[in-house]
Amino acid sequence: NKRFSVRTNLDPFSWASLGGNISLSNRFSKSSGTASNSDTSTIGGNIKLLGLGGARLMLKYDMTDRDSGNRSGRISSGTTHSQSVTLQKSWSAGIGSSLGMRTTFRTYERGGVETRSKIFAPNFNIDYDLHVDGSMRLPLINKTIRLDHDLDVSNTFSAMVRREELGVNRDEKSEQYGTSLNISYKLRETIRSTLRLSVDYHHDRVEEGADYISISGALMIRGEFR
Repeated sequence: NKRFSVRTNLDPFSWASLGGNISLSNRFSKSSGTASNSDTSTIGGNIKLLGLGGARLMLKYDMTDRDSGNRSGRISSGTTHSQSVTLQKSWSAGIGSSLGMRTTFRTYERGGVETRSKIFAPNFNIDYDLHVDGSMRLPLINKTIRLDHDLDVSNTFSAMVRREELGVNRDEKSEQYGTSLNISYKLRETIRSTLRLSVDYHHDRVEEGADYISISGALMIRGEFR
């Protein structure tokens, strides 16, 4: 495996930031007399603009080319164009929000069959941070423990619209809608808890009866005693 990447960033003004990236990678493998080679190259850039009232606008674009083959010739090749726009805003009382849209256009060919994909993924996120200082006295040992209550709540609403043309006579059309909730609570530096919950609904417009709902969750409590 070989990989080479370069990232640059330029801040010409206090309200603007420009960035760029180039990445080249190669993977060569050989097994039982069969050798295969895979090349991937990515080039992209981003612009960040700082507006009034703490608002930020971020634009990003990436183009990725992939090519794989062996001694007999090319196996597959594809090109992906990804672009996104995100608007972030910090409000008072520790509230922040972001609204974004990511689009992906991909062409992929394997074995003479070409696949064209279009993916649209809007999302909206709202964060809420709360910090309260306090203390608690332990009655038996007459010791005061400092408590720093930090509560971080993040709620995301997202959607994904997928349209794919597989060859000549096969299409895939689906939408996915979801919401996720992350709650992080820190009682003090050594006691933390995290709760994650997500619900997603997948709607298939081609195959009847293929819709489904996915629910996942996790709870973690971490404590350190010294």
